[in-house]
Amino acid sequence: MLSPIVNRLNRRPLAPSKAMGYSLIEVLLTLLIVGVGILGLSAANLAALRARGLLSLESVATQLASDMMERMRAQAPLARQGAFNRDLMAPAPAPDSTDMATRELGAWLAQLQTRLPSGMAAITVSPQGRAQVLLQWTVTPAGSGSSQVASVSLVSNL
Repeated sequence: MLSPIVNRLNRRPLAPSKAMGYSLIEVLLTLLIVGVGILGLSAANLAALRARGLLSLESVATQLASDMMERMRAQAPLARQGAFNRDLMAPAPAPDSTDMATRELGAWLAQLQTRLPSGMAAITVSPQGRAQVLLQWTVTPAGSGSSQVASVSLVSNL
């Protein structure tokens, strides 16, 4: 026969209900709570990965816009005359052009197409030298069938 469990401080036997341990329901509830917590953490991690991908494209777009600003600053007189101006839907210039501004624009647009998905650019330069570079591209979030348009705009004086 088993001897009763004795409390070492009082030397009294413990009640049988206190000596039995955790019930199966308590263990299952604990596993459920831990499982929901892990599921929440994995969802937060997935959202962070998606945001990182979007921020990476935004960083690339900012670098491209800054690169075009520097190209226009290098040829400020031509830029002020509108040599770099273009609409979002304008076709890319011919790559074999003899005009320096057109060649620069063509090379930059080739980079834009390779680095941003469905990338488009609008450039406006006023005669006073105020320039704006607007870049747009499409983003399709993972698990979503719809596309969204993202954009970056950089405004500066030449």
